[in-house]
Formats: sequence, structure tokens, C-alpha cells
Amino acid sequence: MDVRVYDLASLLLDELTAALAHTRAGPPDLAVVHPGNTVPQYGCAVAAVRVVTILPIPGKSPTCPPEYQATYEMSVDRCYMTPVDNGMPPLGVLDSAARDALEDAGAMRKAAHCAWSAGVRRTPGTWTPRGPQGGIHGGAMQVTAAGLTLACACAEDAWGAGIDSRIPMRPEDPRYG
Repeated sequence: MDVRVYDLASLLLDELTAALAHTRAGPPDLAVVHPGNTVPQYGCAVAAVRVVTILPIPGKSPTCPPEYQATYEMSVDRCYMTPVDNGMPPLGVLDSAARDALEDAGAMRKAAHCAWSAGVRRTPGTWTPRGPQGGIHGGAMQVTAAGLTLACACAEDAWGAGIDSRIPMRPEDPRYG
């Protein structure tokens, strides 16, 4: 099975977005496969998936591992009301934010279990809260996918077509068109 890392990130984001639609806080306004080692708290109703690591699993050939695993992080950020004086929000607001975050955590667990085909072994990780900071709170969860085969031969055709040929670019992509 030739599974590519971005493809799995995109499928995980699609499943997360679908699962969030059924939470009390609702679907995200923005959902993105995000680059880098962190996802800043951009604002309300943001869902992101980023690649944390890609790790070869040693096999019979030390120069061409037959299997890889990739760890992904899902994150969801939501807004909560902050008083004008920057004081403590009302207890009902805090309780509502906690309920939203925990339902989002459930959506992340669902996405971790349902996003990929049976050929991808998955290990959901720990959910951890994010914030609150600046009126934004949320959570993040990692999931590891194993059983991936990635190219390791030097011939150009061994690497297959690029991401853009498999998954359409967003119209906002500077390389779009």
C-alpha cells in the first residue's frame, strides 16, 4: 500500500471537520493542513492537522525501510467571551467552554479512529487543552499512523506523482492556476 503523508493528513482533516459538525460548538469556520511545528491560535472555530514526525521503521534493508509511521496533531480552537475589564468570565461561560472543548476532544477521537482505511494502523494519543489565552481555548490530540510505505528508490518514477496531482490545491494557493 503506497500511502502518502499529506494524503493521510487531508483525510484526517476531512474526518475531523465532519465530526466537529455534530458538536455543540459546530463546524469550524476554517480547516487546514498546517505547516510547521505548532499551530498558532489564529481565532475562533479553527481546525487544523499538522504532521509532527515521519519515522522509518527499520526492516530487512537498512537503506530502504519498507514501512514508516507518521504522527499527526489535530487541533481545534474556539472562542469564549472575555469581560471588557479582562476579568474572569461568568461561570456559565467557563462551563460552556469546557463542554465545547470536551465535545471537540470526542470529535478528535472519532476522527483518529475513522479517518483511514484498515491498512493503516492507528494509535490515538493524549488529548491536551490549549489556552485559554486572548479569548481562545481548545485542545490538541496526536494520532500515529503506521503501516505506511513510502518511496526510497532513486529513480524519479519511483516517487510517483506530486501532491497536487492527487489532491486539488486551494484557490488561495500562490501556485494555483
